[in-house]
Order: sequence, then C-alpha cells, then structure tokens
Amino acid sequence: MTLLTATEFKALHKVQLTDAAVESLLAAAEADIDERWGPLGVDIIQEFFPQRPQQLLQLRWPVDSISSIVERVWSEDVTLDPTDYRLSADGGLLERVWLDAEHPRGMWGRRVTVTYQQKDNTPSRKRVQAQMVVLDARYQGRESHSTGDEAESFADYTTQRRDILNSLFPARLRIG
Repeated sequence: MTLLTATEFKALHKVQLTDAAVESLLAAAEADIDERWGPLGVDIIQEFFPQRPQQLLQLRWPVDSISSIVERVWSEDVTLDPTDYRLSADGGLLERVWLDAEHPRGMWGRRVTVTYQQKDNTPSRKRVQAQMVVLDARYQGRESHSTGDEAESFADYTTQRRDILNSLFPARLRIG
C-alpha cells in the first residue's frame, strides 16, 4: 500500500528534490512506519505467554477487528467466542470475561494467540510520512551552522525522527 505519492507530497510541501528523490524518501518513511507500527490490511498474529494469572492482555497495536483468539487451557487449544473477552474502547487491551461467556475464565490461559487487524489510521500515517520526509529533506548532518554574525542550531535528528514516529499512537505504545 502506498501512502503519499510524490505529486501529493510536493503539493503540500515545497522541496528542491526530484520526484525520484521524493519517492525514495517516501518509500523509506513508509517502511519505517510499517516496521515500527505494523502494516495495515494484513492479519497480525500476536502470542502471549502469561507467567502469572492475569485478566488483561495489552495488544501491540490498536485493534480494528479480531479474527480469532485461541487459548491453551491445560493441554487443549480452545478457540474463544466473542463473549469470552472484551476489547477496550481504544482497542489496545483484551479482558478475559467470566460472566455470560461461552468459555468462562477469570484469567487468561498459559498461551494465547490473537489474530487481528489493526485500526486503519491512514490519514495519520500520511501526516507522519510527510513529516519524516520533510525532516530528511532538510537534514544537513550537523548540529549548528554559523555565517558571520548569524548562527543556526539544529535539533537532534534521531530524537526528532523518533518523536515523529511516536506521534502516530498513544504514549502507552511508544518507544523510548
């Protein structure tokens, strides 16, 4: 899936780069977004191995839809019914349900496999992709520059890039 095209990007941002250079930067930014936050439109399989009994599981990315949850209880795999769990409003936490459940349990089993698709946040991904390309286009590989009486300082590239990537999701999911 392509987020922004070079034409769309150039309509929003004035840069002195060729279309090929912009396309290359856009592709790199999109790959970084997918690596950090996962691709959209594909099944994500996340496994949990709780070491102690717990009622909540934190998913890697906010969920749009759950395809299946398979829980190992003793030595048997059980495919859970949607009545067996609750998904938090933000789509980030799964709660095991005891009351009115098809397979009631107060805590998750020793192994849980969740297959899901994450929420579509394409507009936010486009914003982050554009910000990353702007940062890359203006990055000069130095911390400061001075000419005569004028001096200019640049923020740390790595920190700025991390902050841009982290702005895609809530703080509880962010990297340090």
